Amino acid sequence: MIDLVQAKEVFSKYVNEFDVKDPKIDLKIRHTFHVQNLSEYLAENIGLNDEDFRLASLIGLLHDIGRFEQLKENDSYFDFTGWDHADYGIKLLFDDGMIREFVKEDIYDEIIRKAIYHHNKITLVEDGLTEREILFAKIIRDADKLDNYRVKVNDTFEAIIGATEEEVENSTYTEKIFEDFKKEQLIVSKECKTIIDFWLSFLAFTFDLNFKESYIYLKENDYINREIDRINYKDEKTKEMMEEARVILHKYIDRKLNEEGK
Repeated sequence: MIDLVQAKEVFSKYVNEFDVKDPKIDLKIRHTFHVQNLSEYLAENIGLNDEDFRLASLIGLLHDIGRFEQLKENDSYFDFTGWDHADYGIKLLFDDGMIREFVKEDIYDEIIRKAIYHHNKITLVEDGLTEREILFAKIIRDADKLDNYRVKVNDTFEAIIGATEEEVENSTYTEKIFEDFKKEQLIVSKECKTIIDFWLSFLAFTFDLNFKESYIYLKENDYINREIDRINYKDEKTKEMMEEARVILHKYIDRKLNEEGK
């Protein structure tokens, strides 16, 4: 049985070794607990049993454990700078043996390992994964993305993207990035040239959600409008582009909600 209370205590003890007053560290601590809650939300709403509910919750708690050392070393969230936080999290948990502090049994190790590994990759490559491994990988990918909307709406631009509000407002976009966006596909971070490019890449998470429950949550919280409206775009062309992006996203969400099944 996975003891979630104990797991949270171990996690809190680990992250308290870092500078919790650093806005980026604080953001990721809060993000972790929100993702854990969203993993539980999805697990409950897609009808998982108690054991799998606990497993989904634990994966949510552990998914970003590699972020804290990354931020300490690089002061950056961007994996394309040479540090993949999922890979480091796997090293920390499995190579260094920290996983046994979170759960005594090793029967969940492969699912946890693969879910964490795949949670931040641009696409989920299902080849070589069991149906059960795919399920938990999809849960954590959705939970992680869903909380990213909350982060983009509520946290400071400095903590999110290392820019001032003025810099964000005056940023423009790259045509190629918006062309990729219009194809309803994820945007590779390393191809982004401007702050608004990155903002589009965050909004493009919408195109990679796996469960109807995720789209329901997204719509109920009005995250698309809130994330787009957060910025006071100074460049008129950029403002027009974002209005076009808004229409694309709402149509996509409505289409997904009207599809049969999950």
